[in-house]
Amino acid sequence: MNIFKSTKTVKIAIITNIPTPYRKKQWEYYSKCPSLDLTVFYCANIEKGRHWKINSSEGIKEVFLKGISYKSFHFNLGILNVIFQDFDVFFVGGYGYPSLIMTIIILKLLKKPWVMIIDGISPLKLNKRDYIADNFKKFLINDANAYFANGTVGKNFLEKYGILPGKIFNQYMTVDVDDFINKGKNSIEIKKEVRKQYGIDDNTTIIIYVGRLIQNKGVQDLIDALKNLKNDGYKIKAFIVGEGDFKEELQIKSHDIKSDIIFTGHLDPDQIYKYYYASDIFVLPTYDDLWGLVVNEAMACGLPIIVSDAAGSSLDLIRNNGIIFKCHDINELSVAI
Repeated sequence: MNIFKSTKTVKIAIITNIPTPYRKKQWEYYSKCPSLDLTVFYCANIEKGRHWKINSSEGIKEVFLKGISYKSFHFNLGILNVIFQDFDVFFVGGYGYPSLIMTIIILKLLKKPWVMIIDGISPLKLNKRDYIADNFKKFLINDANAYFANGTVGKNFLEKYGILPGKIFNQYMTVDVDDFINKGKNSIEIKKEVRKQYGIDDNTTIIIYVGRLIQNKGVQDLIDALKNLKNDGYKIKAFIVGEGDFKEELQIKSHDIKSDIIFTGHLDPDQIYKYYYASDIFVLPTYDDLWGLVVNEAMACGLPIIVSDAAGSSLDLIRNNGIIFKCHDINELSVAI
């Protein structure tokens, strides 16, 4: 039975880790379908390194399960009660921690309809092989009724484990593009305002990075690339937007050009768009990114994009609007800028 063509109201349980701004919009969009009755079950309120402030979703029920959480590890026995409730189908947000592994195994045993949501994988990991891990993933992933995957990288990942293309649906990872566009109607004034705040003249090129400040995001490579460009005589500065455990190391690394590297800290949505519009080029030098929604944000603000080949979004979003460079290659990144 195709439940999405059913004339009756379909009761859906979505089991996932934490509330996120992009998923919030996704759930709210689904809730506009009159035949869907959605309940989202979260394993925790937040995870380490996330600074989101998210209001409750409109049009759906949200439940926070009791359990044990540490960083991105979640164990929630309350999921057992959810599985035995009267839902027509269960959407499971991956397989990366005990609560979801337990959910998948029980759904399989009970032969209940379920859909797996896959956030993807870094393109550079698609061809890596680990016999034990691969077979365990294949066991967990197989037998879902359908799969929601992020773009090309998600589809390639699932096909690697034998999932037929007809069962894979692109869930279109994105942000509220219209909101960023509407906020930029006075982009010239915004650009002047932010540049004046930091004493940056119109002849200086501003690079912007947005994201967590952790080693795997590769911001250290961006700093080295900026040093190269400064030595070559380019007039350039950078906004480094975000927080994280690697911030102090990045500040130390940028000490000799500290007047040209501006660490803004975390910025809320009502501020961050101003920094996009004040900048000239967006760079995501990541070593490992399932997608990289900051690319969507930067594109919505009209910026040219430079992204490493380790970002999932690079396979779908970068055409004539930017450059994909080889991960870890500082010289190639410098040339791209």
